[in-house]
Amino acid sequence: MKALFLAILIFCNFAVIGQDLPSREIISPSNFLTYLKGDNNIKGSTFLYDDWSSKIIVFGTDNSTYRFSNANYNLKERKFFVKLKNDSIYEINIKSLKYVVLNNKKFEFLNDDYVERIAKGKLNVFKKHVLGIKEGMVDGTTKEKMTPDTYVVKSNFCVLQDGDLVPFKLKKKTVLSLLELSNKKEFTSEIKRRKLSYSNEEDLVKILEYYNSL
Repeated sequence: MKALFLAILIFCNFAVIGQDLPSREIISPSNFLTYLKGDNNIKGSTFLYDDWSSKIIVFGTDNSTYRFSNANYNLKERKFFVKLKNDSIYEINIKSLKYVVLNNKKFEFLNDDYVERIAKGKLNVFKKHVLGIKEGMVDGTTKEKMTPDTYVVKSNFCVLQDGDLVPFKLKKKTVLSLLELSNKKEFTSEIKRRKLSYSNEEDLVKILEYYNSL
């Protein structure tokens, strides 16, 4: 009985190791403090999400698939990272990636950068997340900083046109100008019937899904 138990234990250990090895092939150690803190003179984080609770699925160029927990996207470095149990941060090898799904959102590599896919079809729309800096308050007399600069996440909607990502604003007139409609009145009436707003991101996704289904 003990021999059988030992055999099962050894088999399970090898199974766990076997599942872990492929994942380790596409990650490499990174400087924890540098990526976590960003810049000591600027308040806030350089990562897309405030915490590391997101899961990531990595689809490799060789059709392999890797899954990690505790993932995030660094907006300054434009790279994906995972945090392991020992709190060390590992970088995902960008050369091995086809696309990734982070926090149930698909990121594709376009024009040497990762952008979030919003719609696919006749009109391909993406969302580009960039890192901005909000300047702190300055004393009008002494010209000294009263509050520190702060990192802010900015997201721009872009449409893919002739291989380039062209930003656009979430306005009815702007969105409709991107669509090739044979019957504009019928389309807008349907959007109104569905009570969808062109300025709301969730509604925009539904509007584009409807348009791409026509």
